[in-house]
Amino acid sequence: MKRPRGRFLLDTVRKPEGPADGCRKYSGHHSTLIPGLFTLFCGHGVCYGFSVMESSESVNIPFTILRTRFQTGVVIYDNAYKLHSNALKRDPEFFKTTWFLVDRLHWRNHSGCNCGYNADLYPQFSGVNTQIAEQFNSRLKRLKYHLPYMSPWKNIHCSKAAATLFKRHRLREKEAEPPIHASIDLRGDELDGDDELSEEQKEEISTLAMSWDLPPVSTVNRKWLYQKVLKHAN
Repeated sequence: MKRPRGRFLLDTVRKPEGPADGCRKYSGHHSTLIPGLFTLFCGHGVCYGFSVMESSESVNIPFTILRTRFQTGVVIYDNAYKLHSNALKRDPEFFKTTWFLVDRLHWRNHSGCNCGYNADLYPQFSGVNTQIAEQFNSRLKRLKYHLPYMSPWKNIHCSKAAATLFKRHRLREKEAEPPIHASIDLRGDELDGDDELSEEQKEEISTLAMSWDLPPVSTVNRKWLYQKVLKHAN
C-alpha cells in the first residue's frame, strides 16, 4: 500500500440515487449471497488481485484500491461513470488526470451515460482486451456451486488459487506472443519538444505506451511520457 485511503466528508453522507445521477447501469443481484469479487487486471490481462465486494455495483472498493495503491492512469471499469463521479467528489486533485472508460461488453447496459466513457471511441484502445475481467469471472462460474458454501477464509483462498492459475495461463500466453515492435522515431523533439504531433504519431506512441501500462500521449503528459518510454526502451 503506497498511501492511506483517507476519510472524506462524503463517506458519511448516504445520498439516494436517482435519475439525476446521469448514467444508469442496470444489473441484477442475489438476495442472500455476497455480490461477488472485484478483480483487477493490467492491460496485458494479468490479474493483480481481487477484493470481496461489499454491495452490488459499489464503487468504494475500486476507489480505495486506486487511492491507496496506484498512481493516475487509465481505468476501464463497467461502472466507470459512477466511479469517476465518486472519485472527483472525494479527491479531485489526485484523480484529475485519471481517464475513466467503460468496457465494450457493459457499454450497451448504460443509459444516459456520456459517450466520452465509451472505450470504442478511442483508436488507441482498439487492441486492448477490455473484457478480461469478465473472462476471468466466467471461469470462476465453474466454482459457483462451491464458493458460496465455503467459510469466508476458504472462499478467499480458493479464489486466490483460481486467480493465480489464470495469471499463470495469461503469462504463458504472453510469452508465446511475438514481441511488440513500434517504429517511433524518437530523434529530434517529437515527444520532448513542443511541436504538435500528427495523429499517426499519437496513435503509434499511445499504442507503445499502452503496452507498458502507460497512459496515451497528450499535450499535458508528453514530456513525462518521453522519459518513461526511454526508460522502458533501455
